[in-house]
Amino acid sequence: MQQREDVSVPWSWPELVAVREAIELTPEFTGREEVRAALAARSPATQHRDVTLDVELAERLAANLLALDLQTVVAKSKLLRALREA
Repeated sequence: MQQREDVSVPWSWPELVAVREAIELTPEFTGREEVRAALAARSPATQHRDVTLDVELAERLAANLLALDLQTVVAKSKLLRALREA
């Protein structure tokens, strides 16, 4: 059976901005810089709406992301759903 190495999360632009802000308030975790780089690669003009993360990195983000407001709660739930489907 082939194991998937990447997970694609369908975050809207407001959710992505909320996740970026929450990461700045989240305590340091392994892979934080890689997550920042992956999120920085997505801009509002990007046609591709999903953010693609390595499964291990996505799991670390899901475990450490602080749900500060409604946008981050929705973004975290989309991340967890994408991880479950992977």
